[in-house]
Formats: sequence, C-alpha cells, structure tokens
Amino acid sequence: MIKRKGPHTIKSARCYTMAEASDCLGVSLNTIRNYVQVGLPILRAERPFLIPGAELKAWLTAKHQRAKQPLKPEQMLCLRCKTPQTPLGGMVDCTPLSSGKLQLTGLCPSCGRVIHRVASLRQLPDFARFFEVKPSKPKAP
Repeated sequence: MIKRKGPHTIKSARCYTMAEASDCLGVSLNTIRNYVQVGLPILRAERPFLIPGAELKAWLTAKHQRAKQPLKPEQMLCLRCKTPQTPLGGMVDCTPLSSGKLQLTGLCPSCGRVIHRVASLRQLPDFARFFEVKPSKPKAP
C-alpha cells in the first residue's frame, strides 16, 4: 500500500497542474478534481488549470484542522463510529505501554467495539476522576 504524502511536499512558490499536484501528494487525479469542486482555489485563466502551491498547502492544512476532533478528558475516539465516545459504564482497563505512557481501553456505548486512548502516566489521576480504572497486565513483547 502506498502511503500518502502530506502538504509538506508542496513548494509554496510553485504552481502545479492537477496531475502534478496528484503526483506530489500521492493521490489520484480525481481526488484533486474533488478538492477543486469543494473549494480548492485554482487559476482558470488558461489551460492547463494551475494550482498555486501556497494556496494548495494552506487549503490542505485547513482541511486537516477541520477534520480534527479534540477529545474531552472523559472521552475516547471510536474508530467505527468516528465520534468521541464516553466508555460504557465509565469502566476502562489501564495497560502500561512504556515508562511514561499507558493505554486506556473501554467499550463504545453505540457500537460495542473496543475504544482506546493513549495517555501519559501523569494524567492517570485525572482519568480516575471520570473512569473506574482497572489495571491490567502489560503486554508481552
């Protein structure tokens, strides 16, 4: 599977054709066309249409920021529901990952799937206010 490249590969001082932008970002030409339909600014004075690098970079960064969903301390992100959820019954398992990190695991109240959240060990007292934290054994390497 090919990994997509981020906006950091775009040069701000350069203009891109749609094909060049798709190659640079590692997405299909149809994806770039869809971006244009939903608001990516392009220069339509002559063909081929050009996309200013600075505007492409800014548009992709803004798109990424809009997609972020900050979590409240009592929430975990359910990847199936794609929404922040409070674990079912407020019960979570706590597994240490390293010396300073731990993983909280609970059940999504909407779909019943396992939801996770990685946190710092220093945050454990904060989470204990919202959840009934049950320690579990660390995973074997």
